Amino acid sequence: MKRRTLMAFGCAVLLAAPWPARAGSALYADTPSAYAWSIPVSVADDNGVHALRMPAAVYLHAQSAGLADVRLFDRRGLPVPYALRQPPTDTYTDARELPLRIFPLYRQEGARASVNTGGDFKLELRTDSDGRLLSVTSGGPPPRPQAPASQVETLVLDLGVASRATPPTVTALRFTPPAGKPGYTAQVWLEASDDLRNWRPLGAADLQWLSATDGAVLACDLLTFEPSQFRYARLTWRSGTPAIFAGITALSFNRRQMAPAMDSAVLAPAAGRVPGDLVYAAGIGIPAERVGMQFSTPNAVYAAMLGRYREAAPPAPYQPAPQPIRHHHLHGHLHLHRHYREDPGVAAPPDPATADPFIPMTSATFYDITQDGKRKRSDGLPLAPTQLAQWVARPYSPQAAALPLSQAPKLQLSWTPATLLFLANGNGPYTLSYGRAGAPGMEHDLGHIAPGYSEKELRALPQAEAGPARPAIAAPAASLPAAAPASSAPGTATPPRSPGGKAANAAGKIVNLSDNGLLWGVLLAGVGALAYLTVRLLKQPGANGS
Repeated sequence: MKRRTLMAFGCAVLLAAPWPARAGSALYADTPSAYAWSIPVSVADDNGVHALRMPAAVYLHAQSAGLADVRLFDRRGLPVPYALRQPPTDTYTDARELPLRIFPLYRQEGARASVNTGGDFKLELRTDSDGRLLSVTSGGPPPRPQAPASQVETLVLDLGVASRATPPTVTALRFTPPAGKPGYTAQVWLEASDDLRNWRPLGAADLQWLSATDGAVLACDLLTFEPSQFRYARLTWRSGTPAIFAGITALSFNRRQMAPAMDSAVLAPAAGRVPGDLVYAAGIGIPAERVGMQFSTPNAVYAAMLGRYREAAPPAPYQPAPQPIRHHHLHGHLHLHRHYREDPGVAAPPDPATADPFIPMTSATFYDITQDGKRKRSDGLPLAPTQLAQWVARPYSPQAAALPLSQAPKLQLSWTPATLLFLANGNGPYTLSYGRAGAPGMEHDLGHIAPGYSEKELRALPQAEAGPARPAIAAPAASLPAAAPASSAPGTATPPRSPGGKAANAAGKIVNLSDNGLLWGVLLAGVGALAYLTVRLLKQPGANGS
C-alpha cells in the first residue's frame, strides 16, 4: 500500500510539472537576444509619446512583409508597446498677388454702348512678341475734334503672361478705389479670355468703400470666383458710375503637395535562373514605391522588364496514356483491355505555359547619358507599394543580356519609411530588435499609444534617435537579405554585415537547438516514466500476492 501511494504521488508530480509550458516559453522567448539585429534608441526628454522614423536597416533585414518581427525593449528587456503610422503628405498653399495692367475703353457721351456681355466686341490691339498688351482701343470711328467729352465704358485687364507660359490659377480680384472717390460704390461684371475674341463669364460683385468720421474705411473690395486660368479679363458695369480703379490685383493660390522623404537601398546583381536575367536579393519588408537603375559605365541605356520568379514546384509524376491491347481467349471471345505501362525513369514533359519561371510586372527604359556637358538620367519608375524578397530584371537587348555582372546595373529601391510611436516608460535607453522568422505581430492601435492626440500634435511629437544597426551575439537562424553597399547620398541605406558571417548564425542555431533539445528530452523522459508507473499501477497482482 505504501509503494502504491508513493507511485501515485510521483505521477501527480510529473503531471503537475510545467514541462510543456517551459519548453514552449523557451521556443518563443520574446527577448532581445532572440532577434538577429538590434538598434539602440534614445530619447532626449521626459515626454511620454515619442516618434521614431523607422531605420532603413529594419526594412532590409525584417523577416515579414508587415514588420511583424519588430520589437522595442527597454533596458530591463521588457517589451514596450508601439504603433506604426504612415507619415502624412504635407499640403502647402502659395499665395501670390499679381498686379494687372489696366486698359480703359471710352465711348462718346450719348453714343450707343459698344460692349455687351454677349461677347460682340471689337478691339484694336497692339502687343509685343510675348503677347503682352501694349494698347487697346475700341473698333469704332475716331472721335471728332469737336466731340463732347468721352467716358469710361469698360476696362481690359492683362495678367502679363507670356504667350508660351501657362497662365496662373486665379481665384479673386482685389480692387483699389478710384482716385479722389473714397466712397465709391458699383456693381461690376467680370469676363475672361485667352485670345481677346472668345469671352466667358467669371462672376460679379458689389464693390463698396465706406469712410468713417475717424478716417477708418470699411471696404468690400473682392470679386471672387471659381479657380480659373486666363490671360485677359474685361470689366463692365451693371450699376454705378464707370471709373478707372487705382489698382487691380489678381490673387493666385497654388496648392502643392510634398511627399515625405524616402529611403533607398542599392542592390547588387546576381545571375538568374535564365541566362541573361539579373536577380537582386531584397528584404521582404521593403515596400518599394520607386525603382531605378545605377550604372557603373558612362552613357548607358538599359531597357528591361522587372518582375519575379515563379516558385519552383515539384515535377508532376508521369501518367502515360492507356493503350488498348486485344486478347483472344479459348472460347473465341474477343476482350479489349486497357493496360498502363509506367516507366519510373521517364519524367513528365515540361508544360510550355510554366517553362519560363519569370513573371513580369512592369517595364521601363533606364538611362544615364551625358550630352553637351549635361547629364540626363532617368527618373525612378513609380510603383504601387510592392514587397518582394527577390527582384528579377530581364533585358530586351541581347547585348545587355550578355553583360558581365561587374558591368551590370544595380537596382535602386525607394520607399517611404513608417513612423514608430511608443510611450516612454522611463527605463531607457531602448532597443529596437528585428530579424526573426515566424514572430507574431505585436503592433498596437494608434489610439492605444497616443489616445486623444490630434493630427497636429502627432506631427509635433519629439523625435527619438536611433543608433547604428548591429547583429546579435548569438543570432537565430534566419535568411537575411544581402544588399550591395549604397551610395553616400542622403537617405540611402547600406545594410550592415555581421562580423561572424554565417558562423555567427550557425552558432546561434546550435545554442537554441541545444537548449530546446534538453528541455524536450526531459519532457519525454517524464512522459515515459509516467507511462511505466501507470502500467505498474494497473497491473493485476500475481498468484503469490506480490
